[in-house]
Amino acid sequence: MSAGPVLYVLERYPELSQTFVAGEIGELASSGVAVEVLALAPGTHQPDDGAVPAVYPADRGPAGRLAALGVLAGRHPRACARLVMREPFWPPDGRRARALARIAPLVPHAAAARHLHAHFADVAADLARVLSLLSGTRFSFSAHATDVFRDPEAIRTNLADAAFCVTNCEYNRRHLASVAPEHAGKISVIGMGADLRRFRRRRPYDPDGPIVAVGRLVRKKGFDQLVRAAARIRGRTVLIAGEGPERRALEDLIAETGAPVRLLGAMAHGEVRDLVESASVFALPCMVAPDGDRDGTPVAILEAMALEVPVVASEEVGIPEMVGADRGRLVPPSDSDSLAAALGQVLGMAPGGRLAMGRAGRAWVERNADRSRQAELLRQLIEGRRDGAT
Repeated sequence: MSAGPVLYVLERYPELSQTFVAGEIGELASSGVAVEVLALAPGTHQPDDGAVPAVYPADRGPAGRLAALGVLAGRHPRACARLVMREPFWPPDGRRARALARIAPLVPHAAAARHLHAHFADVAADLARVLSLLSGTRFSFSAHATDVFRDPEAIRTNLADAAFCVTNCEYNRRHLASVAPEHAGKISVIGMGADLRRFRRRRPYDPDGPIVAVGRLVRKKGFDQLVRAAARIRGRTVLIAGEGPERRALEDLIAETGAPVRLLGAMAHGEVRDLVESASVFALPCMVAPDGDRDGTPVAILEAMALEVPVVASEEVGIPEMVGADRGRLVPPSDSDSLAAALGQVLGMAPGGRLAMGRAGRAWVERNADRSRQAELLRQLIEGRRDGAT
């Protein structure tokens, strides 16, 4: 294998809602792996101090793009012709020649890398496959949530050409294997990881603390059900950290029901961590949205468990693989009555019982979702060793 870097291929970087990507990159870098990042565009989040910087394609204007395409076609005529004439999935707008001209400056970065790894099984994985074809560098991709279910044909094409694919739960692996059974052997489960050094409890558990939820204000998080459940519980404030397009609808529902819920908006990472640590219960009633949008294994749940907070969540997507009866409670998705009952049951437990539940959650994360260990499993796959992943 080449001594070059592992090149992460991303649609946007860094993204506030994808801190797990930056965390994984940081873990690999800290373990001695040379890592570089290539992204189509900057994300919505300022990079943390010490974060691996990214290379972005520069807009050279029409003349510059045409010249770059000419150079690329001269060096890789067959690959370029194949992509322009027969590529079915990339780019999303179908303007293949223009997209090739845009990514032409990125091909030397891909050629100098020892491995390309994309996060998400749609735009980024398509781009990694294209760069692999043009550069000869092998690629892999991580499949997470909605991207797993969006386009079966694209999944099959990317799996056919990839060295391997990793996904974060058995729920996703079963679907991927059903879509491309001939490539099921390439799929490994490496669960999401939490930073156990940062997410370690610093103050005693507060049995009278608020109910806390963290996530983008989008349908799949099920926050409307949490508002309705909070209106039934009363006497306990619910704090939701996050921002998104459902804010207005949630504000209207809070006003309508009189639920003791506060929407805190987007918060810095440190503030979110402290908020979760203050919670008596962490709630995340995820659902599959009407448009198919869904989570896989929400990192927010792992981080709450790492902070020894009991969890009440829905028995949807990969969450049952994370939350057992000793660590929290699961309820049917889109069922605010069951959610209210489960929250009431946990809040009605003696503080010692909740404390034990939180500690069991921490122990589970230490065994199954230590971010440094998960990054090491990925490293083993990149290096061609499959002994570390399932």
